[in-house]
Amino acid sequence: MAKEIDLSKVKNLDVDNEVLGGEIEVPHASKKKKGSSKFNFVQDELIPLPSAGRFYNSEDEDVNRGYIKIRPMTVAEEEILSTKRFLAKGVATRMILDNCIQSDIEAKDLLSYDSTFLLYQLRAISYGSEYNFTLKCNNSMCEKEFKVEYDLSRMQVEEIPEEFEEPIITVLPVSKYTVKSVLPRIFHGELLTLERETKTKPKGVHESDTQRVEGMIATTLEILDERGSAISRKDWKEFFEALPTKDRAFLSDSVDLDFGGDEIEAECPHCGTKQKRSIPIGIEFFRL
Repeated sequence: MAKEIDLSKVKNLDVDNEVLGGEIEVPHASKKKKGSSKFNFVQDELIPLPSAGRFYNSEDEDVNRGYIKIRPMTVAEEEILSTKRFLAKGVATRMILDNCIQSDIEAKDLLSYDSTFLLYQLRAISYGSEYNFTLKCNNSMCEKEFKVEYDLSRMQVEEIPEEFEEPIITVLPVSKYTVKSVLPRIFHGELLTLERETKTKPKGVHESDTQRVEGMIATTLEILDERGSAISRKDWKEFFEALPTKDRAFLSDSVDLDFGGDEIEAECPHCGTKQKRSIPIGIEFFRL
């Protein structure tokens, strides 16, 4: 039988290489110690976390109570957003969070569920809660663009249920194998991006061909067969590629949390089509 997994490492995420089996270093923003600037023109805000802080092994009392202290953006963060190499590597928003978070926790350690919510809150305290953006009608007979106004203070996000725990143990209905996994963090996505940049793919293999499998591998801790024996990490890719679609859907449902709070109901003024859409987060999101 396989040994139990020590989740203390998963909670503080000192397992970048252990989880993904790579020797990849995640780049971090170079910054001064929090609160060390000579000038301080902004006030910290205490933001409640959808996870209630239950998935972090932190010494910070605020985080343990389910809150993160965050300050509004300044020109320093706007410069990060104007740096092409940070945007290209997909690390700009994490670097902004790292700078603005004043609690004792690194942005890379945040659940993706929490970080998405924090980005909306950061935008609201930095530029105001009123956000104007453009959507394209999803009616194929229309497909015209239209403006939407939304008040970010109205956003409601479901807290992660109290009974939800890590590791997430999923017994697959068809193969009968057991997958032990964790919720995705910011660092999972960044490591995957770096892996794709450094790997040489065989001819004829496109990036989209492996994204789903790589995503499942990233958050997996252990795979057990029907007898409870652990599957070697080198076989995980082949295992996930061979999964029946019913098993894949069942596994996705068990580890994917629907953020939901960023969905709005919009009506196209041109054709009257009503649609549920996500609030876009792009460069324009962090501008007046």
